[in-house]
Amino acid sequence: MLKHNLKIALRNIIKNWKYSLINIGGLAIGLASFVLIVLYINDELKYDLHHENAENIYRVNRLYNSNNVDEDAATVSFPAGPTLVMDYPGIVKSQVRFFNQLRNQWFFDYHKSDDEIIRFNEPRFMLADSTVFDIFTFPFIEGNPETALDRPNTIVVTESTAKRYFGNEPAIGKVLRVEEGLDFEITGVIEDLPTQSHFKIDILGSLNTFRQFNRNGQFPQTWIWNPCWTYVQLEDGVNPNTLDEKFPEFYLNHYIDLKDADVTLYLQSLTDIHLKSHHLYEMRPNSNIVYVYILSIVAAIILMLACINFMNLATASSAGRAKEIGLKKVFGSLKKKLVLQFLGEAVVQSFIAMLIALILVELLLPGFNNFTGKNIISAFLVELKIVGFIFAVALVVGIIAGVYPAFILSSFKPLKVLRGSLSNGAKSGKARKVLVIVQFSISISLIIGSLVVYAQLEFLRNAELGFNKDHIINIERVGPLFRNYEAFKQELLSHKDVEYVTGAEDYLGINHNTRDYEIEGLTWAKVLYPCIFS
Repeated sequence: MLKHNLKIALRNIIKNWKYSLINIGGLAIGLASFVLIVLYINDELKYDLHHENAENIYRVNRLYNSNNVDEDAATVSFPAGPTLVMDYPGIVKSQVRFFNQLRNQWFFDYHKSDDEIIRFNEPRFMLADSTVFDIFTFPFIEGNPETALDRPNTIVVTESTAKRYFGNEPAIGKVLRVEEGLDFEITGVIEDLPTQSHFKIDILGSLNTFRQFNRNGQFPQTWIWNPCWTYVQLEDGVNPNTLDEKFPEFYLNHYIDLKDADVTLYLQSLTDIHLKSHHLYEMRPNSNIVYVYILSIVAAIILMLACINFMNLATASSAGRAKEIGLKKVFGSLKKKLVLQFLGEAVVQSFIAMLIALILVELLLPGFNNFTGKNIISAFLVELKIVGFIFAVALVVGIIAGVYPAFILSSFKPLKVLRGSLSNGAKSGKARKVLVIVQFSISISLIIGSLVVYAQLEFLRNAELGFNKDHIINIERVGPLFRNYEAFKQELLSHKDVEYVTGAEDYLGINHNTRDYEIEGLTWAKVLYPCIFS
């Protein structure tokens, strides 16, 4: 029976190839759009799942209320992580701190001659505790993860970074120098981090390096300064609420300088950071789970439109198959068998459309990646979960899109059909009109929505900012020039093409810091204000 229906389905597709081309082509475009959106959503949901201990890793966040203004930050103080490990054994297994005070350094291989030296600015340079490789899964290509960051002035680089500096030569034991004269020995090479990671790191240095910048050779012990992204790994089976409940006690025991301040510490799951974290001082801008919900709705709408389009074309062509149905019924074919036949044809067409859609996805993927900033590769076709989902969708779409035409076609009365009149024409025509109205209404809504979003993006690109951004140059990490800023400033101003020069502690609109200010006449009241010095 299945083989017979398959033969009939393929025969009808070939016989009515123009109709089939339009119907299958429309369905393929809809399915291709659906698959691309699903691939994007799947990529978003996979962030940080590659870490073996992902389910037990949490970041410690800090909520500080000052003058009824909340500072909900992703960073805590230097002593917080190690103290949590000491205070709560059996709950906290390990901790790691990330610190980016030395970001945007200019690195170079100083062993090369002046003509050969190439300097690279490294915005993805961070310092971390040596425990980082115990908690997070960063596969090593060279080096020993257990000792790689034990010593100060040691770094681990990614594979692509090692090739940038040394080509195909071994990187272990090589030394990179920063512009300010600090040398770093390479003790490990790790694989490039997956794109589905909220970490963006090219060089990871030993946090012990920072100790030499302090007078006592120790890490800062203040609980007020909060520059560290701190992650804890809980013991297996420990509920994160167990540690959250300990935080008020932890605060009272250690935040002596802030004992009267409104400070709350809390945990956030590693796998929630990319889509559900929008705190101050994030490592980098994150996405939003709302976008996933919106795209899921759009994908469902596109799929529904594709099905409606299929139904309309199928019912519109019903007159062409009326005699076939009438003859089959005269020779004893049951309605049930006819329904199964037409459903089978719809499923076959749906699978053909899905195969075409996958070809379209493969062709469109480079442009899609460029547009969305993703790095989705065609290897998704070998992921059993994705393949199973795609073909399940093809089956469901075939059934949904084919069930209405199947019942309409199979309900034709044989005598009236052979006499040249269709009994269900008016009925199916009304239903088709409703489907067309729904289809066009949804399509127009999506088009209007797209135009509104496009207009907003154009406004953001071309809005008057109050300054000409194309005529402003930012110089990051000027190093020794910072200590001779005034002389450097005058030298720049002497150039005929330079009109103004100013300095700032940080980029406007990107980061901020806080400083104590005393209001004139109220010397007893200190207020924290966000500020940038220039």
